[in-house]
Amino acid sequence: MRDALKHSGFSSGIMSNDYIPIALVNMGLEKGKDHFSFVMRANIFHDQDVGWDYIYNIEKYFTVLRITPKKPYTSSHPWPIPALKRKETCNTEFQVIPTARNTQDYLRNQILSKYKNPEYDAIDLDFNLAIPDNYEGILQDVNVWIDNRDTVYVKTESFKLVTDDDFLIVYGVNNTQTGFATFINVSLYGDELWNGVAGTVFTNELQYPVDEYFPKCNKNSKNYYVVKMARRSTEKNDIIIPYSIGNPKGSAYGVDNNQKVFLVIRMYVNQKTKVASAPFDIIWGHAILFTKRKRHCLDN
Repeated sequence: MRDALKHSGFSSGIMSNDYIPIALVNMGLEKGKDHFSFVMRANIFHDQDVGWDYIYNIEKYFTVLRITPKKPYTSSHPWPIPALKRKETCNTEFQVIPTARNTQDYLRNQILSKYKNPEYDAIDLDFNLAIPDNYEGILQDVNVWIDNRDTVYVKTESFKLVTDDDFLIVYGVNNTQTGFATFINVSLYGDELWNGVAGTVFTNELQYPVDEYFPKCNKNSKNYYVVKMARRSTEKNDIIIPYSIGNPKGSAYGVDNNQKVFLVIRMYVNQKTKVASAPFDIIWGHAILFTKRKRHCLDN
């Protein structure tokens, strides 16, 4: 195929092989064989207008062809299972920020003090690895939700926004400042459809600073972030959670109260290895759900 493309005028310098290891899959066109899809995620655009034109008019920019030989033949030299890039660097984020545990505890207490309200319950949400790595996903026969090796995926358990006044605070180590990520994505998903309805990306240029939570003399505040997710904007760091009912874009572009949702944090591309950090070498984020208590009516 590469020779045919060269003869057609394509430069070998723009060709990349994406190996599908035959030993891990069931190739073929017959019933029961594996189905494949080619997925590419575009996230940060230098030019927003050009980027969104690409997203909404993908057929102008992107073509996928499945080439099937007219005469089937058995390959005598199938591609081997490729060696994967190492994620470990012999250095962990815990070593880069040795005070992270105590500082995150301090930050959590500052957040609780800021939003302290007798009408609310504050619930710490637990994060766990959302999916296994791709090869292990094949062997375990589990859905890995179109993963890639560029990011660490961590996910909370499902929860509900009960009232319009419920909100979330997501906080943690800013991995973009330590070099363990190039950018971070925080997203809220509907549990039923796995539809992403609210989120943000931050990089070296776009940050969610924590200056208000630390003394001015503290020089480590740049290593942390705080993001608020709510139904309406009341602060500079708000991410709006849209409703499903009446959403002009469509019902899947939002979630309503009392529907199950979950948070996902993705930490993309270790700046040294150019692949995701090892999942236990990087410090995960945290989240607190502030949910309004129900009022109990007293009998006269």
